[in-house]
Parts: sequence; C-alpha cells; structure tokens
Amino acid sequence: MLRSTLTLLCVVAIGCSEDMTEPPPRTDAEACFADLLDGDIPGDVHHFVSDDATLRVSRARELIGFAAGRSNDYAPLRVWIDGPHEPGLCVIELSALDYIATHHNWDDEWSATTSTARYAGREEHQVDGTWHDTLTVHADDGTVLETYTLIDDGCQELGDGFSYRCVATGDDG
Repeated sequence: MLRSTLTLLCVVAIGCSEDMTEPPPRTDAEACFADLLDGDIPGDVHHFVSDDATLRVSRARELIGFAAGRSNDYAPLRVWIDGPHEPGLCVIELSALDYIATHHNWDDEWSATTSTARYAGREEHQVDGTWHDTLTVHADDGTVLETYTLIDDGCQELGDGFSYRCVATGDDG
C-alpha cells in the first residue's frame, strides 16, 4: 500500500515515471513537501542552508513510535537537495533514504542516495541546547566530496505530531 501510494505521489505530484527509473524534474522544496504538509502523517520537515549559502537541503521524517525516555523513532520520508551536485532534486524513493534515530534524538543521522552522490546528514544536539548540523557529500566510491555546516532555515510539524526539534528552534507551526 505504501509503495503504491508513493508511486502515485511520484507520478502525480512530482512527475517521475511510474517505475521511478527516470529522474524527477527540478523542483523546489515547497513542491517536494507540499502533500506532506497538507496530510496527517505525524513528523516534521526541517530546512537547512549551508553556512556558505551554496547548498539548501530539507529532510522530512515520519514519527513511527517512541523509544526509551523521550526518544522518538523516525522513518525517512523525503530529502530535497539544491546545490552544486544536485540542482533541486526531491528524493522520494524509500530505498534511497535512511534514518538512524538516537537516544533523545540528540545525534540523529539521515541520508539520501542519488545517481550522483550519497548525502549524509547529522543533527547533533549540543550541551548548551543548540544544534550542530552537518551534511557530507560522498561519491559512489565513498570518497568525501564536501562537508557542509548547516544552519537552521525553518521547521514544520506534520500532521498531529510533536517535533521537539521544531519547538527547540522556535518553528513549531
């Protein structure tokens, strides 16, 4: 059911082929996440910009459960990348996405793999209550192409979910 829903989403909302072999056309972040923001899937969409302003990236995650303490368990939904290696690409194929939730979600990692590179994001909560976010771009052979320091550029809660990250950054709406 989820696969057929995502295929339909891909074909209707984003425009890639039904078998998802053709790359989707260039998109902006708003188009990539529009249906999620209007839906009832709990989770969040977090937007980042690199500290040198050459890259913009956003990731959406679905709240799928709760772990020990105040930890949330998440599954990846989408990643949107606009930068030197990917000009406005919305990654929706679940097999190309990964999410690793950690204790209290203080050091979560996520990734998206495209035909050009693997993008590995890390959201690390600091002792002073701030976040240190990075994105590392890897070539097919694992070579690190670039590492970016990311700056928070907004967060949107999805559905009826509660996102500590959105609340912590003041973007809980």
